[in-house]
Amino acid sequence: MFEFNKKNSITFIWYVMGVAFPMFVGLFKNTIFTRIFTAKEYGEYALVNITFSYATIFFITWISGIVWRFYQRFKFRDELDVFYSNVFFLYTISFFILLFFTILYLFFQSEAIYIELIIYTFLFYISKEIVMLIGIILRLNQNDKFYNIIKIVQSLFGFGILFLLVFSLNFRIESFFLSSFLIDIVIIVFFIYKNHSIITFRFFSIQIQKEFLHFGGKTIIISLLLLGIVSSDRYIISYYDTIEHVGIYNQLYKFSELSIGAVIMVLYGFINPILTVKFEKNLIKSDKLILKYFVMISLISIPIIVILSVFAKPISAILFHESFAKYYYLIPFILISSFLYGLVNLVEFKLKFENKMNIIILFYSICLIMNIILNVFFIPKYGFQFAALSTLITYIMMFIIFYWYYMLKVKLQ
Repeated sequence: MFEFNKKNSITFIWYVMGVAFPMFVGLFKNTIFTRIFTAKEYGEYALVNITFSYATIFFITWISGIVWRFYQRFKFRDELDVFYSNVFFLYTISFFILLFFTILYLFFQSEAIYIELIIYTFLFYISKEIVMLIGIILRLNQNDKFYNIIKIVQSLFGFGILFLLVFSLNFRIESFFLSSFLIDIVIIVFFIYKNHSIITFRFFSIQIQKEFLHFGGKTIIISLLLLGIVSSDRYIISYYDTIEHVGIYNQLYKFSELSIGAVIMVLYGFINPILTVKFEKNLIKSDKLILKYFVMISLISIPIIVILSVFAKPISAILFHESFAKYYYLIPFILISSFLYGLVNLVEFKLKFENKMNIIILFYSICLIMNIILNVFFIPKYGFQFAALSTLITYIMMFIIFYWYYMLKVKLQ
């Protein structure tokens, strides 16, 4: 049913390896270090990180959507040099805009911890976006082995640097950002050394920039709406509750999201390049492919969700500091939410190729408004824990409206 021939099997194995190592390292980083850093530090870290997430989505991350959408078109035309010139131009401008945002953000800070976090977060997001671009290019060219080797090296050596910064050089929570930045720089330098010929601005085109910006403008709105659904509860918790509870909720959320998210990332690492080519060649006849991957994701993800939910209490007790572990019961809510979004992403991906961006924006707007209303109602009244319930209700609604629209459209074809 899933066409696991020899080539696909090898590809899948590489993606399993490329996600397994970062997943275990990520779980270790986001749990064990709760015994070293305080809940307050995690709260400060979360707010700065989320703020930069909004900024990078608005200024930079949307460009990766352009790469996914247009790379195959330019490759089929044998015009990749034109494509790279215009993409690199967008990245260069966007990096300078993010620098201006960072300086402005620093201007309004007085506490040393926030100033340090902002500087290191800026460096982290710049390097992260470049490495992300490298990864997308490798995946689109189905260079799965090299892509996943980068992921493995990034996680293992990044953790080694983090360990050195914390235990030898006495860095605090800002070491999360600094360690990732340092290993990313090594990866970037190596990639540029091996592929310097693709870095060019010679074929800049205003016409292509207009097409990219038209697509990218709506991609920005979609990404901001989705990030709002994922993270706006942290700001609401910080307003109605305490910064310590922001830190606790954020780490439990990241643990849950990383657990099932890693599984879904493996699957999409295998699925996305295939869907990109199929959608570009024959979009109309792709509905069976959507159904096939819906079943595939469900069959693999649901047993993992059940196991992690049933054993959430002992797992939390082993991994987290007790001040975090006592809220273990939030984990199943976030696991199910992440799984539902993984299924929604199949329909969203197709809608983007159909240029139905306004539909995606409408559906995400409904979900964001619902999420904010639920959090503003629940959190002041019942505590920060109810943010997890708001998240689950929101993702159930998201799943229903996306698949209702998709099934309705399939029936009408």
